Amino acid sequence: MIQTENITINNTDFDRTYSDCGFYIERDGVKYSDAVDPKNSGRTYTETDEKTEAEEGN
Repeated sequence: MIQTENITINNTDFDRTYSDCGFYIERDGVKYSDAVDPKNSGRTYTETDEKTEAEEGN
């Protein structure tokens, strides 16, 4: 399932989006292991059925 959390970098808030099951997430045909976007950017991602490289051995 896709998760989003608030993170702060250099006193600026961002949204970090990732799959809690270790799958790539995808937006506009590009796959990411996780994504960090400006807060409230409105960017949405879908979860793929492809495990991230870190999860392939598991």
